[in-house]
Amino acid sequence: NAEKLRPEDAPGLFDIINWLSTQANMKYAPRLYYIPGRQMSAFSTGLNEKNAVIAISDGMLRSLNPRELTGVLAHEICHIHSNDLLVMQIADVISRLTGIMAFIGYLLIWIYIPLYLLTEAHPPWALLLVLMLAPSLSALMQLALSRTREYSADEAAARLTGDPLGLASALGKIERYQGNWIERLVIPHHRMQAPSMLRTHPLITDRIRHLREMAYKMQSSGHPFDSVNRQNWLQLPSSRLPRRRRFPRLWP
Repeated sequence: NAEKLRPEDAPGLFDIINWLSTQANMKYAPRLYYIPGRQMSAFSTGLNEKNAVIAISDGMLRSLNPRELTGVLAHEICHIHSNDLLVMQIADVISRLTGIMAFIGYLLIWIYIPLYLLTEAHPPWALLLVLMLAPSLSALMQLALSRTREYSADEAAARLTGDPLGLASALGKIERYQGNWIERLVIPHHRMQAPSMLRTHPLITDRIRHLREMAYKMQSSGHPFDSVNRQNWLQLPSSRLPRRRRFPRLWP
């Protein structure tokens, strides 16, 4: 249900995107899409700068101030500028091919078992074992590559804006707002974390610590959108706004 935004729909967002694209020496500014929903998320997609897209959720727009939003959009801009989208798509294709090879390995095992029992044939068990384990190893390598690119995008975004703490502040808000309201109420600081090797992104706490270390080493130069005052980013007409559920009142 993502909706493409026009400059008149969100002039403030397009000002940030155009400024970041100019700072990154990009020929084309990414197109912006709006995702209705309270979840805080933003992502980029596309094969190159010419057809790149950045999608951002309503929850993100309502929660972040200009400084934090600039950091998040700079992170996505750096993914696009560094060709991370193409690299990850190639890695995904390799992972899928590895899965096909593993499936062929499973078929060969069923063929070799009768031959091994009925004849003196000696199947290449080591090769078949490698084929069976290849998808898991490929998936782990793909996840490790994704985590590495996330760190690189954080560093590039901090240098692009000259403001590592803006992105760090945005990541802190995302970390606090993750999970449902019951989880935040009952176990706010004891959320079950997936093992680091099974995550597509590094732990947010590690990313924040790394950005703070960068801020300590580099002098923040500031940028045109270095403001902590929240803004109403969208100027969509009522006909284009997502419909919200309404519940009947229990009192007059």
